[in-house]
Amino acid sequence: MSYLKTGDGWLYLAVIMDLYSRRIVGRHTSKRMTRSLVEKVFLKAYNLRKPPNGLVFHSERGS
Repeated sequence: MSYLKTGDGWLYLAVIMDLYSRRIVGRHTSKRMTRSLVEKVFLKAYNLRKPPNGLVFHSERGS
């Protein structure tokens, strides 16, 4: 999760990277840092990669 200053104000950016391929597999921006932002980026990554059962999702668990 990060934030970007734009001409219209701040935007929050959530990104998920596949650490094996180093590929961005999900990203989403929002004007508010909410659970919905995280859910959307997670679903984008899940739908793109269609991971097998038992996959481990690691989060840096920042702020």
